[in-house]
Amino acid sequence: MKWRASQLGNLMTNSKSKSEVLSETTKSEIRKIAKQDFYGYHTEIKTKPMMKGTDWEQIKKAFHKNSQKFFCELEAEQYYNETFKSEQ
Repeated sequence: MKWRASQLGNLMTNSKSKSEVLSETTKSEIRKIAKQDFYGYHTEIKTKPMMKGTDWEQIKKAFHKNSQKFFCELEAEQYYNETFKSEQ
């Protein structure tokens, strides 16, 4: 089994009694990782903000693509002023 660095805090806790070698937190963390490794069980976290971000992702990408196209067209135009001329 492989452990992530973020899991070390749960693995290195002290047990409440001297007779137990591992704490309950350590045991439950080992069970959770074993369940993931041996049975392929993975918990998926879904929250409303995460779902909203996923839903809006394609719209944001399309908007960004269109806005880049718009600004590129603006830069390609020539600007004239009484004292200033720009050619791009």
